[in-house]
Amino acid sequence: MLAYVGVLAVIVQGGAIGWMTRRYSDKQLILASTVVMMLSLAAWAFVPNLWMLLLVLAPLSAANGTLNTVLNSALTKSVYPEEVGGTLGLAASIESLSRVVAPSVGGALLQNVGTWAPGIFSALVMVWVVTFVWRRIVVNPDPPLPQREGGPALAYAPVKIDDDAL
Repeated sequence: MLAYVGVLAVIVQGGAIGWMTRRYSDKQLILASTVVMMLSLAAWAFVPNLWMLLLVLAPLSAANGTLNTVLNSALTKSVYPEEVGGTLGLAASIESLSRVVAPSVGGALLQNVGTWAPGIFSALVMVWVVTFVWRRIVVNPDPPLPQREGGPALAYAPVKIDDDAL
């Protein structure tokens, strides 16, 4: 099951993402991916068998692969060059944390509530994400970064080497 989801995400990230980013903006792809994820997770709650689950997981995997790639691209465009590493590091840390917390919460819901619970819970989380994306990226986006005088600041101070000291 996990291999199926992983292969679908790789296909999207390796082949389809270039085509999608040429046709659609980052904002459109982020919004569409979050909506598809929300709907797929909600559908997961009503899946009666394995074959239907595989059908539901296909758009979920494609949306997840798209969202991961496009979010990193959007993050790098929304900060100054010297802030890219820290921003991507923070994003990777949050993503890693979610990969630890989500299976634990999902497993607890599955065991204690039922097979429908992880889908509904995840869809409700995604309702909040879609609302956030809509309000923050579509309705009220951040203005573009202002240009800095004299070019971008350096993330580090250049080291001066005194040739006489060597």
